[in-house]
Amino acid sequence: MLLLDWDKRKTNSNKREHGSILKSLTKEKLIEMYLVQNKSLQDIANEYNCTRQMVKVLMDKYSLQRRSRSEARVLAIKYEKFKDFKYDPINENFFRGVLQEAICIRNWIIKRVLSIYH
Repeated sequence: MLLLDWDKRKTNSNKREHGSILKSLTKEKLIEMYLVQNKSLQDIANEYNCTRQMVKVLMDKYSLQRRSRSEARVLAIKYEKFKDFKYDPINENFFRGVLQEAICIRNWIIKRVLSIYH
């Protein structure tokens, strides 16, 4: 009975063989899909009918750097993969300016305090 169940599972699998994925999912295709089109590992895996882990293995093989979790999460929210989240872009330059002003104010305060006590 176990052998019969195993055979059934094996024939029902929709995943492609390891060798055919290696031939069809080249480094150039991975770069195009992951870095240029911003597709996730799961999106690529679905398109090539393989597992997300297989795409990860190929990226490691081709020495392609993957996104951090936070970068991946931002893209997932931006492309509306989460129903309850909305993407609000942040102006990073705004915070850089605020930070520079805060540093200048801090330095000015330190100089004033030092001038009073010296």
